[in-house]
Amino acid sequence: MKKICLILILMLGTALSSVAATAGAWKVIPMLGTGISEVVDTPDMVYYVSDGSLYSYDKTNSEVRYYQPGKHISSPGIKFLKYNVDARYLMCVYTDNNIDIIYQDGRLVNLSEIKNSNVTGDKTINSVSFDNGTIYVATAFGIVVYDEKKMVVKESGIFNKNVQFAQRFGNQLVINFDYNLWTAPIDVRHNTVEKFTKRWNVGMSDIARVSDDSFITISAPSLNMVKMNFETNEISMTEISKAQGATRIYAGADGYFIPATGKIITVDRQGGNLTTVNLPANFGTQVVGMWSSPSSVWAGDENGLANYDISNGGLTVLKNKYISEGSVQKNTRHVAWLPDQSEVYFNGVGYSGSHPLGSISAGQLIPLLLESYNWNTGKITRRYPICPTNNTKYSQNAQKLDGRQLLFGGCNRSAVDPVDSSFIYAANSLDGLVVLKNRKQYYYYNEFNSPLVCAWRSRVMDLKFDQYGNLWIAILRADASIGKSVVKVLTKDKLQILRTTPEKLTETDADGNYIHWQDSKWNPEMTGNLDTQMEFIGNTLAYIDGTWEGPMTAVDTKGTPSTDDDQLFVFDNCEDQDGNVYKTYCKNCMAVDRRNQLWLGTTTGIHVVRNASDLISTANENLKVVRPKVSRNDGTNYADYLLNSDNVLCIAVDNSNRKWIGTEASGLYLVNEDGTAVLQHFTKDNSPFTTDAVTMLACDPNGNDVLVGTPEGVYVYSSDSAPGADDFSGVYAYPNPVRPDYTGWITIEGLMANSVVKIADIKGNVIWNGRSEGGMAVWDGCDASGNRVPSGVYLVLASNTDGTETTGVATKIVVIN
Repeated sequence: MKKICLILILMLGTALSSVAATAGAWKVIPMLGTGISEVVDTPDMVYYVSDGSLYSYDKTNSEVRYYQPGKHISSPGIKFLKYNVDARYLMCVYTDNNIDIIYQDGRLVNLSEIKNSNVTGDKTINSVSFDNGTIYVATAFGIVVYDEKKMVVKESGIFNKNVQFAQRFGNQLVINFDYNLWTAPIDVRHNTVEKFTKRWNVGMSDIARVSDDSFITISAPSLNMVKMNFETNEISMTEISKAQGATRIYAGADGYFIPATGKIITVDRQGGNLTTVNLPANFGTQVVGMWSSPSSVWAGDENGLANYDISNGGLTVLKNKYISEGSVQKNTRHVAWLPDQSEVYFNGVGYSGSHPLGSISAGQLIPLLLESYNWNTGKITRRYPICPTNNTKYSQNAQKLDGRQLLFGGCNRSAVDPVDSSFIYAANSLDGLVVLKNRKQYYYYNEFNSPLVCAWRSRVMDLKFDQYGNLWIAILRADASIGKSVVKVLTKDKLQILRTTPEKLTETDADGNYIHWQDSKWNPEMTGNLDTQMEFIGNTLAYIDGTWEGPMTAVDTKGTPSTDDDQLFVFDNCEDQDGNVYKTYCKNCMAVDRRNQLWLGTTTGIHVVRNASDLISTANENLKVVRPKVSRNDGTNYADYLLNSDNVLCIAVDNSNRKWIGTEASGLYLVNEDGTAVLQHFTKDNSPFTTDAVTMLACDPNGNDVLVGTPEGVYVYSSDSAPGADDFSGVYAYPNPVRPDYTGWITIEGLMANSVVKIADIKGNVIWNGRSEGGMAVWDGCDASGNRVPSGVYLVLASNTDGTETTGVATKIVVIN
């Protein structure tokens, strides 16, 4: 009978653990980008790069692999790939000037000497060449030469010259800088530029050696053969093919191939045989990779990677396009919610003075890459539109510069329609308010057809729905002479018009005033700025922007759809609990917690408005705030203001009213409800992060997951807090059973909020006491003395905080040692 019970518990534990992540677990979201920038075909693997991230396709087992920075590869941000045909390894060169070698058997060797060198100035790696056991790396400061067998530096030359390539030709080492070819004997030390002799004045980009005195090179729009005579000091350059659009020369099985516009040029190893294969007309602008024959060409774009046969002049699909699930952006900032909160929408940054990847001068060049994350399935869905043509000449120019058919103009916050979620409203810094429907552009309102006008163009910075379904729209007004509010309102009834006849909202009266839009109450001296954010606390609108030492603004909407009876409040200074009166430098973010307290993230840490009524109080000259203090725990009574020296970029509130706080340079913090204790602190040293900048946060309202965005990727962390249940009927634990090799947290879910939890052995002896965070508790599998419990069945007992609700055995946990 005991055996049968154990089997049932094992089955139950397996089923539950498949849908819930263990507390403390990290999930890394693969980074896809919006296209493929490079494809390198090899005998066994096809490697490809998407937005600086590395993937591979295994030809034998058809598996796609994402190389997680910090785990599978050393760095994020791949600059280019180089395959060594003879030694059969892939070299990854990163934007931070790190280098990885990936062998066929999966071994990884990191060459960090250039990245970590004490060279002052630019250390950019320009190119790499291989030569029978030697690797030549050309950099912005000179050259670095590696022994391929030992993978150590043989020699380096700091020339303070921007060397474009370095390659051995016979008994000469040839380098290129200042639009000249320079040579030196191969058997001397190449530690100074004086060892080299200037030979020929010629500029070129990528090269590939075909003999000891010749190479092919791209000199747009041509592919040329260059022959050097070291004895007579003569050189010749002959065009061997037109190569419009060509930028790289790739090594293949028997020679080289050069992807160009509309064709692939192949050249044998000796440079004596050149062939051209035209790409089919319906091939598009895919990025091409090839190993040995046009009968097997790999190509990719924003829709994924596929395999084709183009040898007969047509297009035969050998493997259909495949794209992994993942996120397309690394500059995350803004979040919005599906009305039922089952999905969180997120997108990147445009114009910004606070985001690490934001831009004040060129924010319009950053496209809208809106995505959603489903808390239940863990699936990322693309929500951004494909736009063949942008709206205005300004955003069209940005689109042309980038080359992608995306919505440009500076992506700010988006908002999902609470009535019809197929409608999404996107704030745009050039095109105003852009309305999307089912991934298409439905309509837009700017300075030509709406009151959304500022001193230059129609810069909409933020969007927010209130509890009544009205849409509040914040614009940038850099010129006070316009004399109108920086916050406009489309009421619920006007939005219903928009959903059916959007052009009707462009109507004006006889004086040219737009009759369907309302102005919020506003201080004429306030002009609005970048990094605007609005939050509602009941009927009160709180407003911040990126103005240095700017005021805190609040609008009491009185709970009515009309803005006529609204009242404005402006606070130039804050006053903390110690009586200090001061200005916060920059207010970057806001969050409203579960007790209707407003948390402000600034360049000087955290400031909390404990009572929402303080925002609309005429009794106070200064805004009353609390700066949470964290005890030093050093035996003194001293405490420090929470994150006082950090630039806070984002805040999210979990189900236990704890705060998750993202900073620009010191990672992610979890603090308790009132901010007086730091519970967890994650950096790149103790998490999958590859940067200590955290720019976006969202907490699952119905679970324990936290979505974390950084400038280099998106992650999901499973915390130890979940919503409380109404009773104890649905309590379960996972993993269950706890197997011998498991040493992590055992999670108990389905508890009532803040329950008292006890773990007892089968005889009823209590071995552990704890309390749940919300509806979740975690147990380390140890007794009160810290020793791992022996094998057996353990009982979970629970009661709510006030003792009015208790349970017998809420669930059971099987431990196997």
